[in-house]
Amino acid sequence: MTVATPEEMTAEEYQAWLVQQKQTTPKYGNKRTEVDCHTFDSKAEAVHYEKLRSAELGGAITDLRVHPRYRLTVNGRKVCDYEADFSFERDGETVVQDVKGARTQVYRIKRALMWACLGILIEEIEV
Repeated sequence: MTVATPEEMTAEEYQAWLVQQKQTTPKYGNKRTEVDCHTFDSKAEAVHYEKLRSAELGGAITDLRVHPRYRLTVNGRKVCDYEADFSFERDGETVVQDVKGARTQVYRIKRALMWACLGILIEEIEV
């Protein structure tokens, strides 16, 4: 059996081929996971959420937020938005955390902008 190239496929075959292409493994090997109506990009992020949720229920942290967004501006102009994995209050201070496997160049730039623009140091959780 020969495999047709996209140029040789019918419209129906091409649509099925596109669906199959989108179902490939994610770039970094992570698996989306859902916990408590929140969708996490990886199992490691979901497991960390469960730890933080337990800490919040135990009173060690308060105001747990999942995927909080921060607007990063320079000279009054929006540069980008940064979506952290978690933020919460601990001992009267706001903590921003990101569960990290791969540190992309974009992440490194946004991490630097969070510090420079908002004075927030991101706590990285190693996978």
